[in-house]
Formats: sequence, C-alpha cells, structure tokens
Amino acid sequence: MIHQTNFFREEKVQKYNIKCWDRRTNKVNLTDCTGPLAESDCTVGRHTEHLHLTGRVFQGILGPPVPGTSGGKIMIKKLLLRLKRLLEPRPRPWISRDENDNIKIIDLSERETSVKIIIERFFSYYFYYYFFPQYSSFSKNQNISSKISEFIKYFELDKNQLIRSQSGFAVTECETGPPVLIGPFKPENVSNTKLPDIIHSEDQCIGHIEETIKGKEHTIKAIYIFTKYSPCLGRKDHDPCMIQLARFSEKMFYHHKIKVYVFFQDIYGLSGNLVNELRKLSREQDPLIKNPLLQLKEMINKQQRRSKFKYSKEDQDEKLQIKNSSMIKKYITTEIKKITDEKSWKFISSLHQVKIEFPSDEMTLDEFENFGKEQAEKIKIQLKQLNVSEEISEIICSLFHSKWCDLINDRHEEFIYERLSECINTFAVHFAVQDIKAVTKHFNLIRINLE
Repeated sequence: MIHQTNFFREEKVQKYNIKCWDRRTNKVNLTDCTGPLAESDCTVGRHTEHLHLTGRVFQGILGPPVPGTSGGKIMIKKLLLRLKRLLEPRPRPWISRDENDNIKIIDLSERETSVKIIIERFFSYYFYYYFFPQYSSFSKNQNISSKISEFIKYFELDKNQLIRSQSGFAVTECETGPPVLIGPFKPENVSNTKLPDIIHSEDQCIGHIEETIKGKEHTIKAIYIFTKYSPCLGRKDHDPCMIQLARFSEKMFYHHKIKVYVFFQDIYGLSGNLVNELRKLSREQDPLIKNPLLQLKEMINKQQRRSKFKYSKEDQDEKLQIKNSSMIKKYITTEIKKITDEKSWKFISSLHQVKIEFPSDEMTLDEFENFGKEQAEKIKIQLKQLNVSEEISEIICSLFHSKWCDLINDRHEEFIYERLSECINTFAVHFAVQDIKAVTKHFNLIRINLE
C-alpha cells in the first residue's frame, strides 16, 4: 500500500485519496497522498514498481505554469491525472513469498516466454522512456571492486585463470584473524537424477560456506560471494541461484546477524545471449509483442549509434574475409552482366586480381561507410591498372559500395541485437533485485569491475 509521500515542497499541504495497487493482496486500495510538498527521491510506494517521482521529473513532464495562473493548482491537477495512470495495476512481481513465507520466483526457465514477460513489464511503465537509460545498464561499484581485487590478489586466484570464465568463490571475514577463502568453484555436470543437470558455482559456494562456518557462526563478521556472471533467474525443476542467494542472505542475517554481499562482474540475466529469441519475436504476428520489441530495438539503435563494433564476430578470420570478398565479386559480376553488353565482360576474368580489404579495428557505422568509400576509390585505381574503362569502373565501384553497405548494415543489426540481448538481461536483473528488495532488506547484489 502507498504510504504518505512528499512530492513538492510548499507551505500548504493537502491530502488526496488515490487508488493504488497493493502487490501483496493484488487489490486496488485507497490511500492518502500528500501534495504539493517537497521534491523527494522516495518511491510512490514500497511495494509498487513505479519510477522515483521527483519534483524535477514532474517539472520536466508538466512544463512551466501558464502565465497569469496559479502554477501550484495546475501542476497538482496534471500530477493527479498522471498518478492515476501510474498507479493502475501492473504485472505481478516475479518474486514474492509463498504461504510459508519463503521467497519464491515465477518460472523464467523458458527463454522466449521470459523475454515476453520482461518486455511486457518494462513497457508497463508509463514513463518507460525515462526508465530506459537507468534500466539498460547496471552500474559498477568501483570502490567495492578494489576490495574483491584485493581478495583475488591475496589468494592468488588470478594465477590459475579460474575467474576468467564462469566461476565462483566466497570469502569469510572473521572478527579476528585473516579472511578465509572458500572455493573457487566451476559449474559441474552431474548424473544424479535427483539433482539438476549442472551444479552451478553458486550452489557449491552456499553449500561449502554452511559446512565451513558451522558451529563458528559467532566468529564471522561478513561473507563475500563472487560469481563472474549475475546469478541465474531460471532453472528447470530447481530454484535459480538468485533466489538461493537471497534466501541464504536472509538466513545468515536473521539467525546469525552475518551480512552477506554478493558480487558479479558481467550480466547473465535469463540465459545469456538471447539474439535468436529476439529475432524470432521481432517477426511475431502479435503486435503486442512485435511492436514494443521493435520500439525497444530502435531505442537501443539510437543509444548505440556512435558505438564501435567489429566487422565479424570471428575477429577478422582470414577464411571469412576470402568468402566475403568472393561474394562481393560474384555479386558485381552478376549485376554487370545485367546492365552491360558482352564486350564489357572481358575484364571479369581478371576481377579476381582486385583486392578487397576489411578493417581490423572497431568502427562506428558511419566510419565503416567511409571506409567503404575509400575502398571503392582504391578499387577504381586497381581497375584502371587492368585497363577497365572509366564508365565500367564507376559502375563496379557503385555496385561494390552498395554490397559493402549491405554487409555492414547486416553486421550492425546483429550488433544491435546483441546489445538488445544485454539490455533485456539487464532489465531482468533489475526487476529481480527490485522484487527481492521488496520482500527482504538483507540481499546485497553489487556489480564490480575487475578490469
């Protein structure tokens, strides 16, 4: 239920009854909302999933008061209209408590369905465009990063390269004495049908921590758990690591007053790379899925317009370059035969001598296009040396540039889908943490930078 919240600061205070969605009872309740009051960074309600409403945000949305009118009254009327929409029922939270007060999560193990759930939830925000910059990234804590780096150096974990791929370890900080390392662990395949197919590093961390500190809990000051990727949110027939860590953190605090801190380096979200699912959903007939996804893709495209990417995932694999070079020349040959007479075809047999270069550095989309233009000029010089007429050279260079742009645009679209996959996964982590913090105060998930 929404509690009394300050939105603007003025001398007079008025109360309004506003309908709000109570996520614990799944009902619409009436509550008092106070305004106009202070600019505030507090949320509309602890158990609602709406953006932090601040005086600054509303001023930007509402605009300046109309000259000659009472700015306060007009702003309050507009504010209430927006609040009415903001406080409409939202998709139910993923993470809540069951009848036994245990933390539980909805099943997010099916990738395509989970992506739909995330998109629906993100676009349920009335001000989703305002949320996008905040939710499309998960900031890294530089101060705490140094602490984990010190642990890695102290225990010489960087020497065995274990932390370069998915792995996890824990460090217990005692009231007296040096810290104690538990792990590191890597995911393990198991054949026991009573267990999941893969035991995650987080599973192993939790089990070994409990075994190591048993009977010595009173000597432990804090527990630090590191996992390279953010804890998973969906596993078939098994609780995901995010929920296990939340339960473990809560258990350690309530039973032993031990604080648990969970750190990760890279976003994993649902199930890693979601490009295939996103491509499929972008062709979905249902406009309620397709349109929001394409809109989100466009938001990513605008955000990443000046970002640099590589031409090929294979990092300039020589065989791939030869393949693409041959494809461009084949395209030129086919098109030339469509628009010229047979007398102009004599140069085609020597077209294999024309060298096409591919950049090895990362570039923006505009830089790739300029590289293509420069490449066309180099090809024109090579054609002149092969005694190709200037007219035919112009046609060839035009065809080359057209095909070059197609290749780069295809690669850029793949790059955008990869960034969109990261964005969807980041949304998922944000929403999960947001829900967990609504049901417990003792879960600390922090992203760090070990580079």
